[in-house]
Amino acid sequence: VMEFLDGRPFDQVIAAEAPLHPALAIRYLEEILDALKAAHEAGVIHRDIKPSNIFLVESGRTRPYIKLLDFGIAKTNAQKTGSTPQTRQSGVIGTPDYIAPEQAQGREISAATDLYAIGCMAFELLTGQRPFEGKNYNEVIYRIGTEPFPDAHAVDSTVPQAVADVIRRGGAKASGDRWSSLRDFRRALVTAARDAGLRLPGY
Repeated sequence: VMEFLDGRPFDQVIAAEAPLHPALAIRYLEEILDALKAAHEAGVIHRDIKPSNIFLVESGRTRPYIKLLDFGIAKTNAQKTGSTPQTRQSGVIGTPDYIAPEQAQGREISAATDLYAIGCMAFELLTGQRPFEGKNYNEVIYRIGTEPFPDAHAVDSTVPQAVADVIRRGGAKASGDRWSSLRDFRRALVTAARDAGLRLPGY
């Protein structure tokens, strides 16, 4: 028996509605970050954060809300350092458009690996484009490993620069250059949105 979810996965939301209004996108991102933070606190790294694994429940009985799905390749029991090796030294696990550089290279993963994927998804929600696109898998992976994370404000001027800067830090090449935690990422997004005068639902 499984829970019945009435609504849409975020790949459908993006296809139909992106770019989303920045205030709405950030409200969704807050909920996604809260759900993922709970997983991390339980020692679980998702490893495959992407729009099709985020579900917007739209039952009509309550305000739409987020469900985080598909922990099929999640990694449990992170080491005391907060990182954990890949399942296979030569294996690359994850969806290429949202995969972090260290994951693509088969190196140790950590909570920062999921944070990178959230940065990619945030960029897509706000601009309607993926940060790194290519004709095939190899081209996408090459661009992820060699090109700087793009500026969402430069792609869509309705995205406040401060919000774009927060997302770019989330997409930093080196995991140590990203936000130190999902909590910090969430706090920075909300602060940047408020400073830009965006009205966030529920605030």
